[in-house]
Amino acid sequence: TNLIGMENIEAQLNVVLDTIGVPHIVLPRYNVSIHNHYSTYYNDTLRLKVETMYASDIAEFGFSFDAP
Repeated sequence: TNLIGMENIEAQLNVVLDTIGVPHIVLPRYNVSIHNHYSTYYNDTLRLKVETMYASDIAEFGFSFDAP
């Protein structure tokens, strides 16, 4: 099973399209806004809570809390 993440949906979708012999596409971007790096929204307490509650998702999808 292949899961496609929103973080790099276009690149992952094009891998699937390669597999089925369909030309690559460029996805349009709508409603784009500028935000701080996601890690700036977490303090140590919240980060630990999220890491604990979503430990299986973080491991399964290879997520990590990266510094900005």
